[in-house]
Amino acid sequence: MKRYRARKRAAGLKQIQVWVHDRQSPTFRRGLRRQARRIAASEGEKEALDFMETVADWPDR
Repeated sequence: MKRYRARKRAAGLKQIQVWVHDRQSPTFRRGLRRQARRIAASEGEKEALDFMETVADWPDR
């Protein structure tokens, strides 16, 4: 492992550690449902979704 890391560093890479939410956690799921309900109830939801759909299809050039 030491040689592997040395090769990666020599290639200009840096090792990092990233913490992410546990998607299986009941707390995470409750929060996700709460946020989804708030978005669904917001007045600008349809407008925002229409905008995202439009820019997602935006040509690259």
